Amino acid sequence: MDKLDYEAIRQHPKLFIGYSDITAMHVALNQNSHLATLHGPMLTSFRKKASDTDYTRENFAKALSGKLYPDDIPLPKEIKLQAIQPGSAEGQIIGGNLSILASTIGTP
Repeated sequence: MDKLDYEAIRQHPKLFIGYSDITAMHVALNQNSHLATLHGPMLTSFRKKASDTDYTRENFAKALSGKLYPDDIPLPKEIKLQAIQPGSAEGQIIGGNLSILASTIGTP
């Protein structure tokens, strides 16, 4: 992480998408370049042709093309959300692999 040119990244932002072990890079890019990254599927996730990946593949493509915004993401037909605690909240969401986040606490 200390080899990345965070100023160059800030001046020339690109999409950074992935999950799991690259959580540390998501955090570093956010903290050092103020880049909003996407904790989401990597291209290898789309190798399967199973119907469970169709939902992800279709909405991922729409989001990247600007045809889908976070507030408009439809749930799969078989999923129904139910609030555990009523109310509302706002703030910055930071996701990632919890074990990676925990192991990097206190590191620059």
